[in-house]
Amino acid sequence: MSKENLTQIDIENWSFTLYETADGKWIGEFVYSPYSYIDWNMLIELTDLEKTIAQNNRQYLIDLSEAIKNNYKNYLNRALDRNNYHFNS
Repeated sequence: MSKENLTQIDIENWSFTLYETADGKWIGEFVYSPYSYIDWNMLIELTDLEKTIAQNNRQYLIDLSEAIKNNYKNYLNRALDRNNYHFNS
């Protein structure tokens, strides 16, 4: 099975890394802490609405990152399997 390539298009340290697929989808990698001593990352494909908002207001991605940090369980159902992707800087 081939992995889908993700190209990094934006980054905010300790908050998110934003990737784009070959067909223009945006996938965010968001940092969260399920325990006080562990930081993990969650990949989430942005909806068309989220992408449009983020294109017009980058702060939206920072706010989304904070929402995920504060309530990561609400986003687990959107989490993608990292093993399906190849990450390019």
